[in-house]
Amino acid sequence: MKRILVAVALLGAVSSTAIGQAGDALLATRPGLELGLQAAYYQYEESGFMKLSGSRGGITGAYTFTNAQRAFSRIDIRGSYGRLKFQGVSGTSTNIPDLIVETRAVAGMDFPVSEHVWLSPFAGFGFRYLYDDL
Repeated sequence: MKRILVAVALLGAVSSTAIGQAGDALLATRPGLELGLQAAYYQYEESGFMKLSGSRGGITGAYTFTNAQRAFSRIDIRGSYGRLKFQGVSGTSTNIPDLIVETRAVAGMDFPVSEHVWLSPFAGFGFRYLYDDL
């Protein structure tokens, strides 16, 4: 329950700037740098055969570019690491290194639909690297 309350409080703090925006120009994509931390619990299971689980931690970063013609592009990267536990028919193993690195690049354009609604379609590509020393 505490985790849920903390998550709601964090989302409220982050979204309060979006709620306070006025004017349609502020609805367009804005340039800027974003940095953050992430925490997750990973679990993969094949019923009756094996289970892989554990906590992960990582970092995220992104930068958004914009221009006067309402076009935008964004580059982001995230990485997380954990030491997982394997339980299976062949035995149990702990502290298994597990690394995920993801990067993505997108480009798009902002289109005003009405006074309070904008569409921002985008297309891009991404890459994910997974290292699991199982």
